[in-house]
Amino acid sequence: MGACTNSSGSGQTVCVIGGGVSGIVTLRTLLAEGFDVTLLEARDRVGGVWSTGYVGQGAQSPSWFYEFSEFPVGDRYPLFMKKEDLCSYIDDYVRRHHFVKRVSHFKLGPHIRCNVLVKDLENLDGKAWRVTTEDGHQRVFDKVVICTGLFRKKHIPNFPGMDQTKVKVFHSSDCK
Repeated sequence: MGACTNSSGSGQTVCVIGGGVSGIVTLRTLLAEGFDVTLLEARDRVGGVWSTGYVGQGAQSPSWFYEFSEFPVGDRYPLFMKKEDLCSYIDDYVRRHHFVKRVSHFKLGPHIRCNVLVKDLENLDGKAWRVTTEDGHQRVFDKVVICTGLFRKKHIPNFPGMDQTKVKVFHSSDCK
């Protein structure tokens, strides 16, 4: 978005790809600035790395490290939240929280589309972006923000001799 000096989105369309915490905060920030935003999340829920993983997985830092500035964790959750607590907190933020700015009220949920995998981005002469999803739908946006994070696709390195060992090699995300 250039230098981000525009104080008003003036209705420009923006596609945010990725529904983790950074995608959700980006959605909130752009909506507050007047942009027409759609967030696309490949999984069936928002939450990013916290929406996957194993049961009982926990945060290593106190809950206030994970809170949205305008939506305090408060006493609703334990000091050290488990994955399930963090997912619930993120869901509460998306569902319940609404914002008031310039006399307009908005909620995040209606701007989020889950189970939508982006397959292609095409720059249209530097003026817009064509976003193509796995189901073949296309939509043109003025801007695109990629918030997919580092952990979307698991990576298992191919070490020499791996194909000849009887040891089962698996990714930590398979330990659920």
